[in-house]
Amino acid sequence: MLLLAGAGLGAVVEVGDTPALRDALNSASPGDRIVMRPGSYEHLYVSEVHGTAEALIEVVAKDPAHPPVFSGSQGFQLYQSSYVLVDGIVVSGCTDEGVHFGFSDHIVLRNVVSTDMPGAVNADTFKMDGCNDLLFHNCAAANWSGGSGFDFVGCRDVLITRTTLTYPGGGSNGIQPKGGSFNMAFYKNRLNDAGSRAQQFGGSTGDQYYHQGNRELGWEAYDQVAMGNVITQSDSAVAYVSCTDCNFAYNTVVDPRDYILRILKEGGDHPTAEDTFARNLIVYGPLNGIVNVGSNTLPATFTYAENYWYKWSNPAQSIPTLPAPEINPAGGTDPQLDADYRPLYDGAKDYGAHAPAMEAAFEDYVSWFQWAWDWAQVFEPKAAPGGPYEVGPGGSITLDASASYAGAGSYGAYSFDSLQWDLDRDGSYDAAGRTIQIPYEYLTLLGLGFGSHLVELKATVTNEYNTLWDLGWAELVLVNHPALAGDANADNVVDGLDYNAWSLHYLESGHPAWADGGWSVGNFNADDVVDGLDYNAWSLNYAPEAAAVPEPSCGLLLMAGIWAIKRRRHKT
Repeated sequence: MLLLAGAGLGAVVEVGDTPALRDALNSASPGDRIVMRPGSYEHLYVSEVHGTAEALIEVVAKDPAHPPVFSGSQGFQLYQSSYVLVDGIVVSGCTDEGVHFGFSDHIVLRNVVSTDMPGAVNADTFKMDGCNDLLFHNCAAANWSGGSGFDFVGCRDVLITRTTLTYPGGGSNGIQPKGGSFNMAFYKNRLNDAGSRAQQFGGSTGDQYYHQGNRELGWEAYDQVAMGNVITQSDSAVAYVSCTDCNFAYNTVVDPRDYILRILKEGGDHPTAEDTFARNLIVYGPLNGIVNVGSNTLPATFTYAENYWYKWSNPAQSIPTLPAPEINPAGGTDPQLDADYRPLYDGAKDYGAHAPAMEAAFEDYVSWFQWAWDWAQVFEPKAAPGGPYEVGPGGSITLDASASYAGAGSYGAYSFDSLQWDLDRDGSYDAAGRTIQIPYEYLTLLGLGFGSHLVELKATVTNEYNTLWDLGWAELVLVNHPALAGDANADNVVDGLDYNAWSLHYLESGHPAWADGGWSVGNFNADDVVDGLDYNAWSLNYAPEAAAVPEPSCGLLLMAGIWAIKRRRHKT
């Protein structure tokens, strides 16, 4: 499945205008690679282009720095086609639709930009009718006029990820999946002032446009999820419209203008009901309201759970009243978002788009769009920090990111720009490298105390068009004892100095267990007395070079054994 330069199974055809591109697509066989030279291309319409699961037909820009630019009433149209990858085109200035796919399946759109729809009443930068198994990776939509950035009508099994939507002051929708669309995911996207309703579930559709044959269910949208997205401004961050079982979770929402969420009914047969709003991080100021509830909806049936709220204009009133009681809300303290919208305040780090638990939560949904997900993993960088790790006084740990991978694209494999470690999760990186050794003392200087922590790994890759990064977390446990039983002075060596500590406290009782500090006085076996059993623990780990194990006198060892037996009898 890897898309590496020269790895195609078929012919390579180079084209420089729309007629030549059309001819190449009409005659393409599975595995063929069509390479587009830089320049201006007129409106393209093609149908019945078919690759296979083993060999997609690839349509790629020859020079990513100078992509082909399509324009016209519609820019790039593909109908009734399958197993096609399009990488690196720009569509601009179309008066009807930008990128338009109809009744097609198993399509990858990557690094595709669609922008600047001049004044059309209902023009979409990306329009999909009756499609299934679609991946949009690292695409961009901007200034889509009166339509939507992404408009899905009767589609299923779709993933949009790493994609940016921007329409400052626009009065339309960012993402709109309707017409019975289902099994759809919107993951790790950036919606920057992306219209009136940035992320919408559902909409309003005529009966004839339920292309999946599910009109009788009565929903515009169901079984959809939005996670890991950063949504700034827009009139409202999310709108639930004639939908059910749609989940908006682990997203970061910053400064919407009117509402945070809207619950509406505009199509379908049933009241909007039983959707979810959970684990989001919301930063907001003055609004028209937190929730806009329309008629014929059932907002009390929604699940509202564990969101973090911060109202910068009145922090004491951060946590709002919702249509039903929220389960375990949090907030009221500035999350201190950095330039990437990651919270630096400890109490907010488990919420929103960059929460460590977000990716595991999203994996529960990938079976809905497995084909698209599998292809996305080819392109994606992956931060794999290893672990779990444990270290104590005198020790060190080797943090190992060797399982991380940079991904690949249409022009070859990528390599990492950097692998950076944030050991105390303060937003500053403390070390860099695929494997690094960190002494215990350095971790304590960073302020880490005994107990469990998360270390963060940031993996950064620059592809042909921009820079992508991924975050991963590993558990790091700081223990208040050395790594080896018998190391009384925490120098990571069990030797005669540690024997001296044991002998000085021999047969003393009342000492804490080894793991609680008793190691410093010779209590190596986690009971409360220093005796011959502790000597045995010390001797098993004795390891200095060219030295014999010191041996207590026979009488001392005999007394130690008798003492241990008496203690055990006394306890029974």
